[in-house]
Amino acid sequence: MKAFIIALLCLSIYIPALAQGSFKIDSLEKQLAVVSNDHQKIKVLKALANQLARKSKFKLAQKYYTELIALCKRLKNQEELADAYLKLGRIYREKGQYAQAKAQYQQAKSIVFKLKNQQLIADYYAEFGIIHEQQGRYEQAKKCYNASLKIYKKTNNQPGIASTLNNIGIIHDMQGKYTEALKYYSQSLKIDRQLNREYQQASTLTNIGIVQLLMGNYEQSRKYLFKSLKIKEKIGNKRGSAITLLSIGTSYSDQANYPKALKNLLKSLAIAQKIGDNRIIAYGYNNIASIYLLQENYPKALENLSKSLKINRKMGDQIGISSNYQETGDVYQRQKKYHFAKEYFNKSLEIRKKIGNEEGIASSYLALGELAIRQKAYDNAITYYTKALESGKVLNSAPRIAHAQVGKGIALHYQKKPQQALEHLDQGMKIAKKIGNPFILKLGVAALAKTHETLGNFKKAYQAQILYKNLSDSLFNKENTAKITRLQAEFDFQKTKDSINFVQEKKQIAFDKELEKQKITQRDTSIVLGTVSLLLLIMGWLYISKRKVNKKLSTTHQELNLAHYELSYSHEQIQIAQEDTKAVNEVLQRTLKVAREQRDQIKEHRDSMQDSIRYARRIQQAILPSTRTLEEALPEHFIFFRPRDVVSGDFYWFSQVPSRPVYEEVSLFDGTKRVFKGFSNELKILAAIDCTGHGVPGAFMSMIANDLLNYIVNEKHITEADKILNHLNREVVRALHQDETQNTDGMDMTLVVIDEENKTMQFAGAKNSLAYFQNGIFKHIRGNRFGVGGDVCSKVFTKHTISLESPVTFYMHSDGFQDQFGGPKNKKFLRSRLYDMLNHMYTQSMEAQEKTVNDTLDLWMQGQDQIDDILVVGAKVG
Repeated sequence: MKAFIIALLCLSIYIPALAQGSFKIDSLEKQLAVVSNDHQKIKVLKALANQLARKSKFKLAQKYYTELIALCKRLKNQEELADAYLKLGRIYREKGQYAQAKAQYQQAKSIVFKLKNQQLIADYYAEFGIIHEQQGRYEQAKKCYNASLKIYKKTNNQPGIASTLNNIGIIHDMQGKYTEALKYYSQSLKIDRQLNREYQQASTLTNIGIVQLLMGNYEQSRKYLFKSLKIKEKIGNKRGSAITLLSIGTSYSDQANYPKALKNLLKSLAIAQKIGDNRIIAYGYNNIASIYLLQENYPKALENLSKSLKINRKMGDQIGISSNYQETGDVYQRQKKYHFAKEYFNKSLEIRKKIGNEEGIASSYLALGELAIRQKAYDNAITYYTKALESGKVLNSAPRIAHAQVGKGIALHYQKKPQQALEHLDQGMKIAKKIGNPFILKLGVAALAKTHETLGNFKKAYQAQILYKNLSDSLFNKENTAKITRLQAEFDFQKTKDSINFVQEKKQIAFDKELEKQKITQRDTSIVLGTVSLLLLIMGWLYISKRKVNKKLSTTHQELNLAHYELSYSHEQIQIAQEDTKAVNEVLQRTLKVAREQRDQIKEHRDSMQDSIRYARRIQQAILPSTRTLEEALPEHFIFFRPRDVVSGDFYWFSQVPSRPVYEEVSLFDGTKRVFKGFSNELKILAAIDCTGHGVPGAFMSMIANDLLNYIVNEKHITEADKILNHLNREVVRALHQDETQNTDGMDMTLVVIDEENKTMQFAGAKNSLAYFQNGIFKHIRGNRFGVGGDVCSKVFTKHTISLESPVTFYMHSDGFQDQFGGPKNKKFLRSRLYDMLNHMYTQSMEAQEKTVNDTLDLWMQGQDQIDDILVVGAKVG
């Protein structure tokens, strides 16, 4: 059995302050807009921020808590100021940003102890206890919780007592003391039911469900978890729903129902990504990796483990890291890379011993026991399984006990001790069957068949063999694999769809408005043409009539004998005039018909062309790095991107290269072998690229450049700045056949490689430069004087290295900004003016810097047309 959810328990921690208040968010926002009294404004801000935090809208909650702190400082309201610091710290803690959380708690501490406010002191201890627990420091966490519980009991704060009992239960849970944990959870749940606190009841129900899961009571576990999920969905607790879905997925996974497991895990991951909860995202990836491991899809398993480990390392989550290490060891073990497997198992065990995670320690011993059997070290296997069995009994964990008994029986079988083996196998299989765990059953039944065969019990051996086949078919089959693949594909598609929907809808609205304007114009034109035609007919008729009347008046003096002739002649002339009028009308109708047909053809061609260009824009936008990816990798950055046309020749590119095993070819007496040297550092690679041309031609070049960069960095694993540009130059020449044709298209670019572990940043540039500020000093490094691509294939780009021992704020840009015409004399903006702008703004927040760039450009252009695509990228690292 794998360590799927060892750290989930700490996710269902809560403290009472956030549960207060029942106002609607939109109602509070309206109140905030009209309230004028500062003291009343404090109450509204506090209630609004609390409600947003409950709904996991952390970004907005953080904004209002910051406003609340500023207002409390101005009014010198110390109690509300301390409370706001604690709650802002909680937002950072929920997001896994522990350093920022501690900083807020320290601000609160200096106030609450000075005021001797017992409620706030208790809240302060509770918050620090949560951080200790989430980072695996259980004894420190327990001390903090006991301190807060003492105060809550003294002040008869029932919500506080319930919260702290829940959190102490979690400590026992994490230490494998399940009976004690359930006792504390039950006490907490009883109080919350009396207080009718649905939010807290749901959290405790989740914790109880997880304990039942760890004890192997799967049906009982899901009973509590589904109760919890129903409450959380009803009250809109998205974070809580994600936690419970993660636990439900794990429960199904333990019983080999992979499609249901993955469906719930992906639901959980989608919610966690939407609300930005790093802890749930990390555990989601870890548990999804377990599914792929059991389905023998090792690349997918390692991919998800790498994502999880990166987040856990960033948060300092020792429990999560230990779980990642064990899962990685499992992958290597199944690939028969036993040296790496043992290394990762021991790293996981070391962390778990250090933090006192008994559940995890038992899991590590089981993994090491299985590895020892694979390496035919049966004495070692028995030692590990015996330790796991002892831990399982202390934990009262049926799955751990069953697994250890079966493992010990397998080792004894290989030691040719069939009677002893049968005893342990029977005990383990009995428990596994009772709890419905197919993994342990499959593991034991194979050894059971061989043991019965050794003892001459051929009928029982045959029955065990049939059972083994059935279990194998149920655990790993094509239908499950197909369902899992489909679920993952649907999840990936939905993420891509969500990322472009907002922009697409916004552009569609603008297009619909423009189309409506054109329809109105066309209708007005038709009305004008119809009116003109009618006027022409009337004027023609009047003219002819007037001519005939004049002729009649001029001949009235003639003799009466000519009257009949004149009347006949007039009648003939009127008929001729009518025929002329009819002919003119027919000509006008034909002209209008031709005009309408030409108009419709032009509209059809224009619509078709616009549809194609809009579709090209959606494709181009889809290849750009997602906002979430950049925010997670580079929290302090901005990207100002203003294409001249619908599609652009400028674009930006980013890749986060994970840590990878590094091998060295070593010549030995028996041949050349690959020797493991360690792991490469994780790298972040960012580039700003200006392709030849703009509009559609530039967009074609940007697609080529994007694909080539992905190929060079992510597939060929070339990660040095100069080598990336050298390879890109060769690939562009090859892709466009520039050594055979006169084509000289290419691109100018700036590229940086950030190595946070070594505190260095590499830079290489093709025509474009890098500007940066360090220790208040402006520095500028010119790129090479030639671009990427063209008719020269022997280019060699230069690498520059910048130390990140001190923070660096750097900027990359295309030439669109500096070449833009405008200003009082309608001249170019120029690079010198651009660098002056950077010098004045680099100390501002990234959001403010982006606004400065936008406002400066608008002011400079003053209605002038944009002549080129414009791209400015800024970031702070180190």
